[in-house]
Amino acid sequence: MITTHDPCMYVKCMPDGRRLMVLGYVDDCAITGDSDVEIEELISSLKEEYDGKIDDLGEMEWFLGMRVQRDRENHILSIDHSRYITDMLEKFGFADVKTSSLPLPVAHDLKRRQVGEEKTPLKEWEEEFPYLSMLGAALWCSRVCPEIQYPVSLMAMFASDPTPQHCSMLKRILQYLKLHKEMGLVFNSRPENGLDLEMRGFVDASYADNYGTTKDNRRSTTGFVFMLGGAAISWSSKRQAVVACSTTESEYIAAYTATREAICLRRMLVELGETSVDTAVDLNEDNQACIKSAHNTCSAQRTKSMDVKYHFLRQAVQEGKINLKYMDTKNQLADIFTKQLP
Repeated sequence: MITTHDPCMYVKCMPDGRRLMVLGYVDDCAITGDSDVEIEELISSLKEEYDGKIDDLGEMEWFLGMRVQRDRENHILSIDHSRYITDMLEKFGFADVKTSSLPLPVAHDLKRRQVGEEKTPLKEWEEEFPYLSMLGAALWCSRVCPEIQYPVSLMAMFASDPTPQHCSMLKRILQYLKLHKEMGLVFNSRPENGLDLEMRGFVDASYADNYGTTKDNRRSTTGFVFMLGGAAISWSSKRQAVVACSTTESEYIAAYTATREAICLRRMLVELGETSVDTAVDLNEDNQACIKSAHNTCSAQRTKSMDVKYHFLRQAVQEGKINLKYMDTKNQLADIFTKQLP
């Protein structure tokens, strides 16, 4: 059966409750399940179907450039991009660069080049700076490095006309990756370790970001992350499509975006047999006015200027699909997806 949340994932559920799952991406394939015998039978049938052109590489150690390590005794699985980062630094000639403890400075003034603004003379290394190639590599690394999602998304804004400052900041992201290339996602499936195996979401938004132009200025940034097994399974940092008129509106739009992702992820967990259809997803928000607007239709005065689609959030709350909860800003995990933190 093809899952509805991902056309590349297939799940077979046995009458006794056992499952067999296949994830494919171009010519790479990952297989897992509750029975080693059925996994081997599936691999044998695939080899027979494709005339032995499929190679069985055994237990997964690498997948799409990601290193996968398992500690079966402690029920820990970790994923990182260490080899990809090493190869990337060598490719761009940055193997010997100094490292950086932060991907971006906490206080920065990155803006688009103004219309009619005289271009700053480029240094020799900047004239040949492969901005787009480096940006694409950094985007790929952000798949297992959530902490660089905001910096990389920010640098993507300037891809069409980067300035020397933008080149330096993108280089700094690679310097950060060099220092932390062994870091990644660590999942733990032991409840006794104090980890909640229920999926939880965190959502936050900036307000009226200043990008320095009239084209897309003052659009806020949405940031969210969903946690399961002690690590992030989905995250995003993205500019909002419209200009929010208040912090409540920017947070409401962000919560709407996170709600759509939460419902999709919940559907995935249902199809994998990890949760029930009736289970609401906890979504943690640090804006009280946003939460009240989602629960109370009488507060329409605050959100009457917003597009109708954003009130999908209110419907999801009323139907019990989302449990929108207050969380103090100090504990808001999504904060790192809207700004650079120290």
